Amino acid sequence: MSELDAEVLALMRCPVTQTALYHGSDALLQGLNQAIEAKTLTNRIGQTVAGAMEGVLVNESGEIALAIRSGIIQLIADESIAIPDTLQAGAKQ
Repeated sequence: MSELDAEVLALMRCPVTQTALYHGSDALLQGLNQAIEAKTLTNRIGQTVAGAMEGVLVNESGEIALAIRSGIIQLIADESIAIPDTLQAGAKQ
């Protein structure tokens, strides 16, 4: 997915923490997609995340991920994903 315009991204906020959002790293995206494939990734309300992501936005602390699928950012708090500790290092691009 092509990156969002910097001005648009600067206006967006995490629906959980209300902090700034950043593009997630390729390593994070790959790790999250592997966890989705293994059916080990859950969202905030405990549902197993299904369907690979084409991109990911990360909140300021690097702890919450928002999926991008079909060019649409999932900005619903309940659908946000707590980034596993093993993937948090270097989550932001």
